[in-house]
Amino acid sequence: MELSTPLKSLGNTIKKLDVDVLGDAKNWISKWKMLLESELHVTIIGSPKLKFYNLDFGWGKPKKVEVSIDELQAQAISLCESRNVVGGIEIGLTLPKSKMDHFSALFNKGLNNLF
Repeated sequence: MELSTPLKSLGNTIKKLDVDVLGDAKNWISKWKMLLESELHVTIIGSPKLKFYNLDFGWGKPKKVEVSIDELQAQAISLCESRNVVGGIEIGLTLPKSKMDHFSALFNKGLNNLF
């Protein structure tokens, strides 16, 4: 599957929200359940706009931000602002082990092709 296919689908869904935000609300729970039971989803967690590295609950600001994922959300991408680079983003990826091994091999191959 090309990356453009899910991006087009996401874009079309966002355009529909401009017209009717609650359009299909009565079916959200059943659709969400169906999506979670399929392997065709990735959960996006966090946002660089949340400024996690600026939080201080009394014991100092965090040195590292990580997201804990349960098995129901085994395919997830976490986003956070960079601790060290202004305007930078930290990206985390969680996949089941077999998929992570495959992703790692492809990612490393891609990096090796750059150099």
